[in-house]
Amino acid sequence: MFHYYPWTHVAGFTTTYNDFDYTGAVFRLEQSWSTNEPRNFLFDAYGGRDAEHANGFNTEGSVSKRTPCPPGGTFCPGEKAFRKKGKSGTAVWRSMVGFDLLRTWKFLPGTFGKDQWFLTGQHLLTYQNNNRPTALNAFTNAPFDRHQRWEQLFTFAGSGFFAKGKLEPLWAYAYSPNAKQHLILLQAFWHGLYFRNLDLFVGLAYYPGSRFRTDASFLNYYADRDTAWIRLQYFIL
Repeated sequence: MFHYYPWTHVAGFTTTYNDFDYTGAVFRLEQSWSTNEPRNFLFDAYGGRDAEHANGFNTEGSVSKRTPCPPGGTFCPGEKAFRKKGKSGTAVWRSMVGFDLLRTWKFLPGTFGKDQWFLTGQHLLTYQNNNRPTALNAFTNAPFDRHQRWEQLFTFAGSGFFAKGKLEPLWAYAYSPNAKQHLILLQAFWHGLYFRNLDLFVGLAYYPGSRFRTDASFLNYYADRDTAWIRLQYFIL
């Protein structure tokens, strides 16, 4: 397989806005544009599944004895086309819009209405100017093309210090529209359980999506790895 690492130029900016008059939130914006990011693909008549035999190249990229186009093959590129046009690159735009909010909610009962709550959220966006699997294929979204033109990820999380600082919860949610992948994270840290030096830590990570749906978020790698944990920790000193 041919690996190449071309130059790319990245331009970007970041800015924040403090909306202290109305919501009290801090809004964040980050943008970047990369001019040329490489895409390494091995194309053959089988659509990238048997390049060594169909194209006469082994996995290290050296030329082996040329073999005929296999039965059912639609296209068998020559050596020159394979070496030069099999490489492709794309410009990539990345965007992040988010917010951070630290405040109290006085309408909540008990100490929850007096304690500080922290909320944060983000919308992550990636746009690939050219999502073709290879320069030899002019069609987008080919069957073996995993580089989708638009990639999105939404995240939301919150935390705080409650019950006079004894309870530290954390909840988070992430969703990928492309792969329809979800992530739900719940965990809590309780200081001084029964004893001053005894802490309790419990949590749950739940992935309700399908592992066969792939995208740039990589949530599919953990789709079947739901995890629950509990830990007791005692401090001697």
